[in-house]
Amino acid sequence: MDRKSPLSPSTLHPIRYPLSTLRSTLYATRYTLIILIFLLLIVATLLRNSVWKDDLFLWQDVIKKSPHKIRPYINLAGTLLMRNRLDESLSVLFKATEVFKEEILSGNLYYLRAGLEIYLNFAAIYGTKGDINRAMEFLQKALETMPDSPKANYAMAYGLMEKGSLKEAEEYLRTALSLAEDPKAYSLYSELCERQKRLDCAISALERALYLEPENTSYLTRLGYLYKTAGRLKDAEKAWLRAVSLGSREPEPYINLGSLNYERGKLRSAYRYYQRALEIDPNSYEALVGAGNVIDELGNLALAKEYYEKAMKVAPERKEAHIEYERAIRRRGEGLGGRE
Repeated sequence: MDRKSPLSPSTLHPIRYPLSTLRSTLYATRYTLIILIFLLLIVATLLRNSVWKDDLFLWQDVIKKSPHKIRPYINLAGTLLMRNRLDESLSVLFKATEVFKEEILSGNLYYLRAGLEIYLNFAAIYGTKGDINRAMEFLQKALETMPDSPKANYAMAYGLMEKGSLKEAEEYLRTALSLAEDPKAYSLYSELCERQKRLDCAISALERALYLEPENTSYLTRLGYLYKTAGRLKDAEKAWLRAVSLGSREPEPYINLGSLNYERGKLRSAYRYYQRALEIDPNSYEALVGAGNVIDELGNLALAKEYYEKAMKVAPERKEAHIEYERAIRRRGEGLGGRE
């Protein structure tokens, strides 16, 4: 035990915040919210040639001076996209496809690659706008332009997953990975397998992603969750500890370790992890409820109440904080006060 209280784990109240719920709202909703920006992840480095003080004016000026070069159009569209000026970016891209239509269709490799980038940028913009069907249309054009593009196959798989077409998405992912090993593609494959309830596949794919990108704390956090789901609690703990040791800036591994220590009765260690999660995200519902549970166990109802009340403000539609607070009050009324 790492606390002064003589209380042993076996005498704690029944676990009120089980490890199976550790996948926090922020982590779980990342996959649903990411649709607004998901295709941005597959766009090439749009500003790699930009060393000017104001690249927006730079590319506008280059287009004026060299209107028959395609690259400045792509870079200007990318600059506008990165500044969230989506409609202006679309206008530039449509202009580029109009001016260079014949070149893109000519089969010239330079223009094929440029066309691919243009279509991926179109898809990124429509994906950001939430128009997935339109984004998919341009992804199809990207694949027609360069069928062997790992980036286009990966993006198509992502779009199909968002539409629920998992079997078809897997085919594109397999193609993408056969063309180039990419940790993001393996991570996406892991998510696909998880959604299909193929846990071993989900684990092995994410382990491969982590092999390729060993210090990715997001992969470590999610891999820990998958290990836990598979009953491999020691491996889960190692993955979360590794994420923490690498300085993860996500609250989830700290929340997971806090809940794990709470279940073991290591209340002070649990509290430290919850506090670290709250330093990263002061509005983390899971960390607030977890910290409230720990403090209640240690007998400080007033402070526990503060955590619960803040959690209720953060997510009033969720019930855990309400239930825990009412339970704590009821125990006090029954004379079951906290422990030292």
